[in-house]
Amino acid sequence: MTMQTVSPATMSEPRVHSEEVSRAMKRPRLAPRTEAECDALLRRAERLLLVSGSGDIAIDLARFIGAAGAIWTSARRKRLQELLVSTGPSAVAAVLDEASRHPRSEVVDDAASVIRGVLRAAPYLAAPLAMRSTIEPSPIVRAVIAAGMDQSNEPTGHSCLLRLLDDPSPAVREAAGWALVRRGGERAQHAIQQRLTRERDALTREAFEDAIAELNG
Repeated sequence: MTMQTVSPATMSEPRVHSEEVSRAMKRPRLAPRTEAECDALLRRAERLLLVSGSGDIAIDLARFIGAAGAIWTSARRKRLQELLVSTGPSAVAAVLDEASRHPRSEVVDDAASVIRGVLRAAPYLAAPLAMRSTIEPSPIVRAVIAAGMDQSNEPTGHSCLLRLLDDPSPAVREAAGWALVRRGGERAQHAIQQRLTRERDALTREAFEDAIAELNG
């Protein structure tokens, strides 16, 4: 995402107080119903990110990840994800919470994309995410964490994925397997093959076999 330059005119404006930010973001509390409303929401978030803290904005924007409907085109969903990534660590908790409460596949996929982008910008967050995955009760959240670590080069990320291969949830095991595939390497293939010998869930076995085939292809 291209970073916006704050113009001198913007810098000279008084800082927006937190209550003003809250009011501005809560204005479109209902989901946008038109393309114009959708674009207005995204522009408002961009402006507020220039003059305010990111925590409240991340929470409000996260409500729209995985949004369905014709107005939420792939380009708008990508823009939403980029805005969330720019809020940094605030986005992590916000999108994980949203995925936990609304575990639709679109929400889960978009949440993983945001996690992926945040980890590219702030690799050090892999460690606390890995720690969270050890105590997180929601399998959906653990699956999002696994999927979001597929491009992280942090050693803690790799260790986290190896552990999640043995998660009680088949969905988490599958997400961890594919994340290891995307990271690549012989260690990933060996780990998935080892898990395959113990895997009892038919769909997860099939996913692991497809993952190994992709590694070898």
